[in-house]
Amino acid sequence: MRAPYLLFKRSAGGKNGKIYYVKFWNPDTYNYKEVYSVGSLQNQLGSRAAHLSPTSKAGADTIVNMWLQHGKPIRSGELFTDYLIGFWDVKGDYVKISASRGRLLSIAYLSNNRSAIKKHVIPYLEGIKKERMTLTQITPALLEDLLMHLSETTNLSNRRINGIYQAVTVALSEAKRLGKIQINPAESVRKLAEKKPERKILTPDEVRKFFSVSLDDLRLYGINLLAATTGMR
Repeated sequence: MRAPYLLFKRSAGGKNGKIYYVKFWNPDTYNYKEVYSVGSLQNQLGSRAAHLSPTSKAGADTIVNMWLQHGKPIRSGELFTDYLIGFWDVKGDYVKISASRGRLLSIAYLSNNRSAIKKHVIPYLEGIKKERMTLTQITPALLEDLLMHLSETTNLSNRRINGIYQAVTVALSEAKRLGKIQINPAESVRKLAEKKPERKILTPDEVRKFFSVSLDDLRLYGINLLAATTGMR
C-alpha cells in the first residue's frame, strides 16, 4: 500500500538553507507528482498550525496531516462513505485478509455492519452535507458528533449505538494499518457508557418454582441443584 505522501528536504536558496517539501500520491498517474512546500501548507492552515515548526520532521509531518484532514482537494481521494460500504462487502478486501489469517467473518456480521452504515452513518453525513468527505478528512470531532447525534435523536440504546460506531472504528483502524490514513481519528473518541443489567439472586420462591419443573434428564436436575445449594456457577 502506497503512503499518501512523502516528505523530503531541498534547498530554499539564500540563507534559508534546506526546508521540507511534500509529495502527494496521485492514484491516477500512479506517482508522487503533486509537490508543495510544507511552509505554504502551514500558511493556508492559518492559526491552527501556527505553533508548529515546518523545519522539523515532526512539525512538517503534523502540518501535512492537518492539511489532509482539513480538506486538501485530492482529485481522486476515496470517499469515506464508499470506503465504509466497500469495507463491509462480503467480497471486500477486509473479508479476504481476515480469512487469510484464519478469521472467517460471518455473513450476518458483515450484513449487520453494512446495514448500520447505510441506515445511520450515511444519513447523518448527508444531513450535515458531509457525504462527499474523503477518508483522510474524517476528524475526531465529526465522530464525536455522530455519537451525540445518534444518542440525542434516536431511541437506540447506548449499546446499540456503540455497535453502530464500531462498524466505523473497525474500518478506520484497518485503514490506518494499511496506510490509507496516517492518524486514526477514532482512537481519541470514547464509546458511550453502557448500563449493564444488575445480577440478582433467586428468591426461595423462585428456586422452588424452578425445581418444580419436571426434567427428563436427572443429570441436569443434579447439576442445577448442586449450583443452587453451593453457590457454584
